[in-house]
Amino acid sequence: MKHTLLSLIICVCASLGLSAATPSAKSVLDKTANILASYPSCTAAFTASATQGSTSGTITIQGRKFFVKSPESLVWFDGTTQWMMLTGSKEVNVTTPTPAELQQMNPYYFLNLYKSGFDLKMRTEGANYVVTMTSQKKKGVKQMEVTINQKTSLPSRVVMTSQRGSKTIVNISSIKKGKKQPDTLFRFNKKEHPKVQVIDLR
Repeated sequence: MKHTLLSLIICVCASLGLSAATPSAKSVLDKTANILASYPSCTAAFTASATQGSTSGTITIQGRKFFVKSPESLVWFDGTTQWMMLTGSKEVNVTTPTPAELQQMNPYYFLNLYKSGFDLKMRTEGANYVVTMTSQKKKGVKQMEVTINQKTSLPSRVVMTSQRGSKTIVNISSIKKGKKQPDTLFRFNKKEHPKVQVIDLR
């Protein structure tokens, strides 16, 4: 009886110790968000693949603003308005993107979402935490799976699943801290593209 009781106490103490040592999914995302928020700006190199095809490029982020550069397109977002210009095109489309559209364009958009409207789960894979965010709503992205390095707390992979089941996979090869960027970086400049027609779809 004493042996059984002692074993039970050891098991309980071990489980308590494990809980204390293993962070929660929210605390892992909190740390990632705080680190990236402390950067004046950051630039990440990425590759992305989906049903429509694949691409690679860079994204510079400053708060909610971003600028994406890839061989196929240039995308500016100033926090409210988005400009998208396909490479070689003489047109730029101006829109006010929905949260779902922003999730597709900005792999770090999950940092604006996880605190509400999502159920969070986490597992460990090697040197990484993998946080699964499942939407409580039946619109927008159904699920996001974010891989975060345990040592750096920086994301290296984001997998987004739509309500219809299609997936977009973004792999992040590097993240560089940068200085504060001028607001003009995140807005389309007509003077730099004088022959481009602006099509306002708002």
